[in-house]
Formats: sequence, C-alpha cells, structure tokens
Amino acid sequence: MIKIDDQKFNLILDKLLEKTEQGKLQWERTAAKNTFLIVLEDGSISISHTISDKHSFEEMLNGGIYTLNIRDQTGHIAESVEISKSNKNSVAVEKTSKVFQLAKHQVNETVDRILEQLAA
Repeated sequence: MIKIDDQKFNLILDKLLEKTEQGKLQWERTAAKNTFLIVLEDGSISISHTISDKHSFEEMLNGGIYTLNIRDQTGHIAESVEISKSNKNSVAVEKTSKVFQLAKHQVNETVDRILEQLAA
C-alpha cells in the first residue's frame, strides 16, 4: 500500500537511516506496542512492526508488516505506507526493518541509561 512514489519513499528511508545512525534523530517509544516516533519541525514520523492474525498467513511467515506513518503538524496522517516481504520490494523492506531496529535500539539504550542513573 504505497501511495507516495517509490523514489520519494526510498529517499525518506535513506534519510531516516542516515540521520538515525548519526544520532541526529531522537526516537521515542509510544503507547502502541512496537511503535516508535520522531517529532520534526513540520510533523512527525512513526514506524511500527506488527505480526498479527489480521494479516495474511503469508505476511506472518514473512516477518509481519512495517508501517510508516507521516503526520502533519496537526497530527493527521499525510501518508501511510505498509510494507512487507510480499510487496516484493526487498530493498524497501530491508531499509524499513533497519530503521525500526535502530529506533528500537536507541529507545532501549535511553531506558538503560536512565536505569543506571537511578541506580547510582
């Protein structure tokens, strides 16, 4: 379900990867399970990973679905992209998975540092 063109979506993924790896984006945990968020000047981006029975059996076997939501300043979804291995865009799946893993790792590191500070 890619509404924006593939080139623009891949550019967004490239920038998210680059800025996250450089530590220039601060991902936050959300109330939703397996969902992380960054707040930008003109909106926000969330990334989530789901494996549930509402998705097809094939998608569950292939590692579930990643969802990237781009919201405007008012919180309305401007674009929503669902991607899984069944989309047959392996580069996009790999990049999306990596962004999700980096966001999750960054949030977990923050929690670990806070725990260390509280223990001191």
